[in-house]
Amino acid sequence: MSWVSSFFNRTPATTPTEDDDWSDISSENEFNCASDNNERPRGDTSVPHDEELRLPPNMPTLLSTDLPPCGLIPQLAYENVNNRLRKLWLQRATKEPVDVPLVGLCNRVREDLEAEAEASPIDSELGIKARKPWRRENVFVYELCWSRYFVRESEVMEKRPKMSAKELEQQEFLEVKYPIPRELKIINKNNLNTKIVIEGWKKWHHGKRGTM
Repeated sequence: MSWVSSFFNRTPATTPTEDDDWSDISSENEFNCASDNNERPRGDTSVPHDEELRLPPNMPTLLSTDLPPCGLIPQLAYENVNNRLRKLWLQRATKEPVDVPLVGLCNRVREDLEAEAEASPIDSELGIKARKPWRRENVFVYELCWSRYFVRESEVMEKRPKMSAKELEQQEFLEVKYPIPRELKIINKNNLNTKIVIEGWKKWHHGKRGTM
């Protein structure tokens, strides 16, 4: 069995579907975005503020910094992956501002994370001690999930202008059917807040897709 298939059949301790954080709507005050105490690889992937100010106005909405409406651990993982993509995009945009290959950048980050998972298997002694930059294993698991989300969304973003009416209808159907990214394999355990959770994700997607 390949490491990819074994990854998605892991024990509840590291499987996204079993993480209670996914059914929560997190408060903005749950963590300090500037702190190293949240296992964020500070200074390694984030874009410095002065460089942010110089970002070209056409930066894809997919790379916006709005956090997804979920728990702290998956939010940290999302921020790690998103920051890596923003930094790569900025590096390319300063050299080739007209045509920055977003799909290629997303695939690059996904491939890097998958290579890291293969070299340092999840929950192995090597992974726990030697992961660089260091972060908790459950954060790393979600980074893999988010990297696949970014690949899919960037591919759709690239194809959407050329889609036929039928293809657009099918795409819109999938977006309505799966308001929570399928890559994350989320289970909302609290049926009482399902509507709030779904509405939160829909609003977040509108911002990421530039359809506000």
